[in-house]
Amino acid sequence: MSIETGLLTYLKTDTDLMALVGNGDSPLTCRIYPVRLPQNWTAPAITYQRISGPRLQSLSGPSGRAHPRYQFDILDGTYASVRVAADKLRAALDGYTGAMGSETVGACTIDNDFDGYLADTDVYRVSMDFIIWHIET
Repeated sequence: MSIETGLLTYLKTDTDLMALVGNGDSPLTCRIYPVRLPQNWTAPAITYQRISGPRLQSLSGPSGRAHPRYQFDILDGTYASVRVAADKLRAALDGYTGAMGSETVGACTIDNDFDGYLADTDVYRVSMDFIIWHIET
C-alpha cells in the first residue's frame, strides 16, 4: 500500500471530518479527491497532491524513510464553513503518529496554511501543507 492510499484510508476513519466531507451513503466514499475536483463536485470538498517526496539516504543507500509534503485544498461556499472543515483536517493530521493503512507514520506535522478566494467560481479555499514522515514499504 502507498502512503497516499494509507492517508486516504486514515482520513476516511475520522468521524468529525467525514461529518463534513463524507457522502453519507458509505464509509468508503467521501469528497476527498486526488489532485483535482470532479466536474460536478459538491461543497465542502478537499483535494490533495504530493508537492515533494524527499527520502533519507545513508552512506549505504536508501534508508526506507521518507517525508513527503502534501498540499490539501479545502473548498466551500463560505469563509466560515471552509475554516471549520480546515480545522477538522488539521485536527486529524497535525501531530498524528501511527498507522495510515499499512504504512507506519512517525510524525505528521502542518508546515503551512493560508486562506484564499476563487472569484471565478465564488469559492473560498484554505490550503494546508503537511509533512508526513513514514517508513516506505
